[in-house]
Amino acid sequence: MNGKALFPRREVSLSPITLGRICVPVFLLALWWICSRIIGDNFILASPGISIQEFWQGLREGWLIRSLGSTLGRVLGSFLLAGLLGTLIGVLLGLSRFWHDMMEPLVVAGWAAPKSVLYPVYILLLGLGNKSAIVFAATWGVFPLIIMLMSGIRRIPRVYFKLGRTLGMRPFALFGKVIAPAVSLEFVVGLRYCWCLSFLGVIVIEMFGSRSGVGRDLLAFQEIGDMKKMLAVVLMVVFVTVSISFAFYRFESALIRKRGLKEDLAMAG
Repeated sequence: MNGKALFPRREVSLSPITLGRICVPVFLLALWWICSRIIGDNFILASPGISIQEFWQGLREGWLIRSLGSTLGRVLGSFLLAGLLGTLIGVLLGLSRFWHDMMEPLVVAGWAAPKSVLYPVYILLLGLGNKSAIVFAATWGVFPLIIMLMSGIRRIPRVYFKLGRTLGMRPFALFGKVIAPAVSLEFVVGLRYCWCLSFLGVIVIEMFGSRSGVGRDLLAFQEIGDMKKMLAVVLMVVFVTVSISFAFYRFESALIRKRGLKEDLAMAG
């Protein structure tokens, strides 16, 4: 028995989609480097190398981690609040045709409406602090989850509900065995939007009404003209948001493959 049989060689090939995903950030970094070279002034636009160096320096010194930790605490609170409310409201609106038809235009309009104008109301009701920041950010993230869930439930064939009632399923069993599997993909997609928009809402609120966090640092470094540290914070935000969004995306892809496999088996049967 030779070594080739024990350790077969695996050919690694990149699909055009994977190659494109790699090329896009490389292109953006190259464009950033070219613009910094054209401007020639790190005070106006620091180069990628200098910004990455400042990024690692901020991690070693700890100020970047402390800032991110403060922000992520608020983001997690707003994400959980938006996820809970979005799931509850989305399911209720999806199960009722009357409430769905009445509320859908209002929910869509609420998603498109500028939510920054509501911040003074939250400060008046909840005060200046984490409570108002969490509720304000949750307002950004709750609408896409509501829309995805109520639309997904309305697309479930009505015969599934009739079959469940015929089999004597109770409401919770019907939800767990019929509704939840049918809208699992829409739920995960809605959570991804919910996370991204909650993160954005927290950063916006930190820029105007917080003593700590990523948003406060971005505004502070911009005011004093410290471009290196400002871009280091930007790199941190991009890294965290892209990483978590990519994790959601991978989960979505697994659900799509699983759903497609089940549909193929059903068609084959």
